[in-house]
Amino acid sequence: MTYIGEKENINVENIFEAIYNDSPIGIELFNSDGKLYKVNNSCMELFGVVNKDELMGFDLFNDPNIPLEYISQLKQRKTVRYESKFDFDLVKSQKFYETTKSGKIFIDVLITPLYLENNNKISNYLVQVQDITDSKTVEQKLKDSEKKYRTMINNLDIGFYKVRIDGTYVNHNPEHNRILGIDPSKSLKGEKTVDFWQNIEDRSKYLKDLSNNGFIRDYIVHAKKINGEKIVLQANTHLIKDAGGQNVAVEGSFIDITEKFKIQEELKDSKERLKELNKSLEQKAIERTAVLKDSEEEFRMLFENANDAIFLHDISDEYIPGKFIKVNEKACQLYGYNRDEMLELTPYDLADPNHLEDLLEIPNKLLKKGNLTFEAIDRTKKGKSFRVEASSHIFRLNGKNMALTIVRDVTERKKAVEALKESEVRFRSTFEQAAVGIAHTAIDGTFLRVNQRLCDIVKFSREEMLNLTFQDITHPEDLEADLDFVAQVLDDTIQTFSMEKRYICKDNSVVWVNLTGSLVRELSGEPKYFIAVIEDINEKKLAEQKLIISEEKYKTLSKEMEMILDHLPGPVFFKDAQNHFLRVNKFLAEAHNLSKEELRGKSLFELYSEQEAQAYWDDDLEVIKSGEPKLNIVESWYTKEGRKWVLTSKIPFVNEEGNITGIIGLSSDITDQKKMEDVIRISERKLKTLMEAVPIGISISNPEGIISDINSEALRLFGYASKEEMLQTPAKDFYYFEEDGRHFVELLEKNGFVKDFEFLSQRVDGTTIWLSMNSASQIIGEELMYINSFQDITERKEKEDELRLHSEIMTNISEGVFLIRIVDGIIVYANPALEEMFGYNPGEMIDQNVAIVNAPTDKT
Repeated sequence: MTYIGEKENINVENIFEAIYNDSPIGIELFNSDGKLYKVNNSCMELFGVVNKDELMGFDLFNDPNIPLEYISQLKQRKTVRYESKFDFDLVKSQKFYETTKSGKIFIDVLITPLYLENNNKISNYLVQVQDITDSKTVEQKLKDSEKKYRTMINNLDIGFYKVRIDGTYVNHNPEHNRILGIDPSKSLKGEKTVDFWQNIEDRSKYLKDLSNNGFIRDYIVHAKKINGEKIVLQANTHLIKDAGGQNVAVEGSFIDITEKFKIQEELKDSKERLKELNKSLEQKAIERTAVLKDSEEEFRMLFENANDAIFLHDISDEYIPGKFIKVNEKACQLYGYNRDEMLELTPYDLADPNHLEDLLEIPNKLLKKGNLTFEAIDRTKKGKSFRVEASSHIFRLNGKNMALTIVRDVTERKKAVEALKESEVRFRSTFEQAAVGIAHTAIDGTFLRVNQRLCDIVKFSREEMLNLTFQDITHPEDLEADLDFVAQVLDDTIQTFSMEKRYICKDNSVVWVNLTGSLVRELSGEPKYFIAVIEDINEKKLAEQKLIISEEKYKTLSKEMEMILDHLPGPVFFKDAQNHFLRVNKFLAEAHNLSKEELRGKSLFELYSEQEAQAYWDDDLEVIKSGEPKLNIVESWYTKEGRKWVLTSKIPFVNEEGNITGIIGLSSDITDQKKMEDVIRISERKLKTLMEAVPIGISISNPEGIISDINSEALRLFGYASKEEMLQTPAKDFYYFEEDGRHFVELLEKNGFVKDFEFLSQRVDGTTIWLSMNSASQIIGEELMYINSFQDITERKEKEDELRLHSEIMTNISEGVFLIRIVDGIIVYANPALEEMFGYNPGEMIDQNVAIVNAPTDKT
């Protein structure tokens, strides 16, 4: 038998006393009646106790800071843990004790009934208290920051969504609904995803790429709204896995690029058409080259074998024809010269000297018109004069003006032409425009000849028309103007006239026509008859009337559009390619303290400083030169109210000929949004500062174990030199025993939080450290995140292990051991060996006098 003396007993008590007093956790001990009889230093500091003796006897069951429901549970012998506010002002007003503190703090309280003397009777109440005010404050600020972040996400013009693998929505933002044509206020949470794919093949390829890669970036999706309207989206998507690596959800975002896609497709089509056109032109060039070769040979043959004389010569810039460069055989025969003689002559050398003056203006006219047909009187080498008809064509060759002239002897033809001229002119003039109405009318207006088209227009037969005058069928309101034109032609004031007029048809209907009239005269110059060309323009006039009505509607629509633009809460403008405002809305004009009329015609350099104006204009020029729109540009804008932020889109304006003639700009004021972003950044900086200020390690991770943020205390605890190095380490690598990590995740997924989870962790240098961790799951944005805090409890665990070791030794040694109080000799501890040695049941020797081990009893 071994006895522990008073000295050893004192050492054990000293050890426990030191642990008790030095604990960073406030500890209070109450007796079985709930009266306080012991309190450690941490507790006194926590509650600002001035006089420790004032606390003694404080009634646990009458503490106003403990919620009544927990008082009731204590009386039912239950362990109680709760968080609450502790009110120092209430302590002062109730005069419980004198304290140096005021206001309120958050505390974490654990009250444990102790059964140290008898398993059925509570001997003490152990109260452990921690100040969690800082962590509560951080938690609330984090919630506020998260709320602001979610609000920002919900107001972005990007669709966000999160969907489980089974196809049901976990979350989404209003823009997701708006883009897909769904009521933005409607929640789809728990519902099956919308089938927005235009065809199943695109959907299959999309899912295959997502499964193979785990993510998709900038994927072009041909989608449709719920009403069937086709749209084009640009999507980014990634898979979310659980701790076991299984796919549990899909998360992604998308934007509507329908208009941008259309522009790109149209540009692609234009490029393809241009490519095809180039190929066609190349082929035509090849074909043209072959044709030209054939033409050259054909020209040579025609030139030498033509029945007309052909000459080639140059013409100087002073309108003087040069010597013949080339002549054909017919020219030599016609004028009686050989080829060598001809090449020493000019066109003037072949002219009859008596009629040379008639030809002096020919080179000038030819150079101006490019081609000319004229008659002349030439003379042969032998001096015989004859009439010729010449047709000349001017062209450039080797930098010179060259004339190609074809000459024909028309002496005999002229005689025949004079005889046939009158009949030929009448015939040709009357019917050469058979697609329109044609009439010959006498000087008094009687129809002499009419074609069928005119009869069709006015619905009279040919015979009926020949018994009428144009005055008979002309609308009374148009007759005076028609007769006035006739008089001017007869007076030789004008040669022809054209007018729009109305005819009254046989059925009394009215038809609009365009009348072109001219007069045929006798060789003597006397008026002979009128030629009238009548074009049916009835449909054109009706179209013009409709156009007038349409223009009126357009003017009304334009006014309505301007009214709409003037009520838009942001600048709208149309500028030409020279940087001048052509049209602006009221918002932009008032921002510059001008009227819309005053702002029109001004340039940016008249409104802003040179540096600001140049920056704006460079941005505009980029759109004008590239032809590509710039959408959703965030830029600063200085107004009379100061600096603002706007979201601007700039689109090139293309006219009907396909040329870019200006730029259209539309902006919306996002100043409030930018301010909100600044507030969020400040809030996040404050949150970061708080994380660094608390004396405990903090980390934020996702269910996959990827750490997204840590504080400096976490770096110190785990021994990492840099934040980047620790963020690359998976959360599972911090557990010394893998089963601890799995157990922690199971608890967190089941309850949504974990309190005081103790585990052995491995630092970066391989050493181990005991940690106590609290964790809670939170939705940040649309992603599930774990907020973790941990404290180093290595010293406590080592002392617990030492005490446990002592207890095990005491329990398992073969010699009997007991502890007694020196003052009264009462046994306070007996190990199993001693109890068995004296025949006592476990615990029966406690509170007995030591004399029972010195004198035989019936237990011996």
